[in-house]
Amino acid sequence: MSSTPAYEIYVRQLIGRGYGYPLWHPEPTKGQEIQIGDVGYLYQGAFWRMFNATLPEDHPSHRHLGVPDHHEPFQIQNFVQGETRGVITSSLQSASVKTIEVGGGGGSSLAQVGAGFKFECTQEQGAFVFVDQPADRSQIQSSRSIIPYLKANIEHWNALALRLDLDVAREPLLFVSGTVKTNDWGLGAFLTHGQSCVAEFEAQVPFAQAKLTWRTSTQSVGNTEVRQRSAAEIQHIQELAAIESNEDPSASRQSLDSVRSFHQNKDQTLFLHYYKVKKRLWFNRVIKAAAGPHELDPDSSGEGDGPLVRASSEELEVVDEPHISPMYDPVNHLLDYILNYPVEDGTEVQMAIASDTHLYALFDGDLPSDIPAALENMRPPILFLDEERELASLAIAEWIEEGQIFDRVIYSPLSDPSISVDTGKHKDDFATLNDEDWQNREGESDPSRSEQDKDTESRFAPAPAAAQAGQPIILQDHTGGVTCVAFSPHGRYLASGSEDTIIILRDATNGRVIHKLTEHGEAIWTLAFSPDSKRLASGASDGHALVWDLEQSAVVAVLDGHSGVVQTIAYSPDGSKLVTSSVDFTVRLWDAMTGALLHTMEDHRAVVMTAIFSPDGRWVASCGADYKAKIWDADTGALHRTLAEHTGVVWSVAFSPDSRKVVTGSDDTTSRVWNAETGEELIILREHSGPVWSVAFSPDGKYVMSASNDATIKVCNALTGERVHDFERHDTLVNAAVFSPDGKYVASSAGDNAVKVWNVENGNSFPPMEGHLDKVTGLQFSPEGDRIASCSDDGTVRIWTLPEAEQAA
Repeated sequence: MSSTPAYEIYVRQLIGRGYGYPLWHPEPTKGQEIQIGDVGYLYQGAFWRMFNATLPEDHPSHRHLGVPDHHEPFQIQNFVQGETRGVITSSLQSASVKTIEVGGGGGSSLAQVGAGFKFECTQEQGAFVFVDQPADRSQIQSSRSIIPYLKANIEHWNALALRLDLDVAREPLLFVSGTVKTNDWGLGAFLTHGQSCVAEFEAQVPFAQAKLTWRTSTQSVGNTEVRQRSAAEIQHIQELAAIESNEDPSASRQSLDSVRSFHQNKDQTLFLHYYKVKKRLWFNRVIKAAAGPHELDPDSSGEGDGPLVRASSEELEVVDEPHISPMYDPVNHLLDYILNYPVEDGTEVQMAIASDTHLYALFDGDLPSDIPAALENMRPPILFLDEERELASLAIAEWIEEGQIFDRVIYSPLSDPSISVDTGKHKDDFATLNDEDWQNREGESDPSRSEQDKDTESRFAPAPAAAQAGQPIILQDHTGGVTCVAFSPHGRYLASGSEDTIIILRDATNGRVIHKLTEHGEAIWTLAFSPDSKRLASGASDGHALVWDLEQSAVVAVLDGHSGVVQTIAYSPDGSKLVTSSVDFTVRLWDAMTGALLHTMEDHRAVVMTAIFSPDGRWVASCGADYKAKIWDADTGALHRTLAEHTGVVWSVAFSPDSRKVVTGSDDTTSRVWNAETGEELIILREHSGPVWSVAFSPDGKYVMSASNDATIKVCNALTGERVHDFERHDTLVNAAVFSPDGKYVASSAGDNAVKVWNVENGNSFPPMEGHLDKVTGLQFSPEGDRIASCSDDGTVRIWTLPEAEQAA
């Protein structure tokens, strides 16, 4: 083949398909299957793992290389990790390669012996991969909790690489955030020297019995290299199958079936999603490994390595792996762009973070051949991710409209420096703190400072700068995505909870921090104030709920009983009880003063999405993923009614102000109004073409509101079901909607990360409230109805003051 290694051609040709970084060697290295959280490096087409950042130090997989100093496992919350099955069903090719023949259902688990593929490469280079079983993707979604973790630990990771004499830090280490895996595969790369190349691949199925035949047309003057799973692995699988069937592995159909049964495990990693962090000053090193190339190269050990077949127009032969070449990774271009970005105020970016998913978002899945030139031409904005303005990324995961002015620390050549706004806190904002206090103000680097000291500092810190006319107050003290926000009933407090495990209590008028409540050990998921505003209840992803005395900023009750994420928490109208819902399929009632468990309601058969009290305190309503809503007696915990007409997940439930009716919203695209006493279905609202995620009665009980991912909010007459208003969100899904306390307005957040408010009486809307850089996770009106608080995965809380009512009159 040419001087360009096959693995580099393979990467360059397939990375633009949007599945992540393509691995020429999908096999587990040294028997270690690649997992989310692995930290390592790329070498000759393979990923080499050092350790897993999500596992404890004493995990068996860490026995060989150990872990970095000060290792603290990164906690991945269940709600940010997902799986998509069948992302590659049969084969995947670069744009220059097309499949012109597939025989016998090639690539399917039901394919017959002799099934095959024929590929044609129409340009100078090309690549392909095909699979036995459909490949599945597992991935953690963007979460701000990873930002401080990477920043705090990257130097320790590099120090471990140095300690192991793994001289790889010139190319930043990878943090694996996702994988695409299958059970077996074949892959290849073309270099045709300018002429079209037709290639055929034939393989017996199951793949564990594969016999490869690879041919190129005689008109081609170029080369083709292909790989399959190692012969030693296949032999091992066959030997296991022989033991299982007690027969020779080639003797019978029973043995072949047994081979297939041993061959289903999807531990072969075709693609990686990953993060990289790079500092402005990086050490110059030569790529080398103390263990030597014989341990680093999956194809150089002789036994157990996969065959590498080289084909030309003249012959087929087994050859050695191509010479070592630096690994191509376009994410490095993003890191260099960020580090060299000319920030308007002269600040130099000290550290950059980037991901392969940022590439796909930036270039809409079509990577240019010259990425540095494309970046220079586009000049995408950057975003500082920390208060010290050291760590930055591209602001492209939540892409912005041209000319938008940011009010977070975002810099873009599209914005006018004279009018760009930065309302984030900086050192000079804290006049009462000296330099040492500033560096330690969060208490992370000075364990001698007590929580009381830190809370006292936060109480006397200056309030955030007043917003400019038409701009919100922007609060940026959290270091993770903000999951929930709540106004106190008397309107003086605003509380927010975050993935960073902290609850921040603020002055609701100016955003000044009053308390930081830090007793939770996992992400905060839900908040509720007591009716008298003296207490705050919180629920977290570890199954614990706490009750806080706000005057003392101390925990006064622990609600211990759930075995999974506490989805919601709510006070009864008289403040004597609390109700919680959880992914453990239960609803629980608690004594709000003592935290004693009063009742466990276990009739749901799936995750319980929410649970609420009726306004008169008589009932509790809950809904869940078992397609049902339920009404319970709030005193006894007994099941009163099951509302079972929905045919999809019931996401939301709400009582009418008089407690006589309940409305539910479901995945089945309907909203339904029920009689709370009898369970009778009164009205079916078929207003949406997508799942209904949020429902509510207006405060006067006249209207029912429903919000859907079909990009609409509908307001209907609560008695007749007749539509009153149809509020459009312009082709972006609606993820939250609320009535104002007086019922005059409806506010919503949507997939465009903007907050929008409509006048219910005439249907007119205020101008969109824009600025959040990620999904809005919570939305609430102040008790007076003149302000809205929103929180977001971007780590901020924003307090919006409604414009003069005439604008929406």
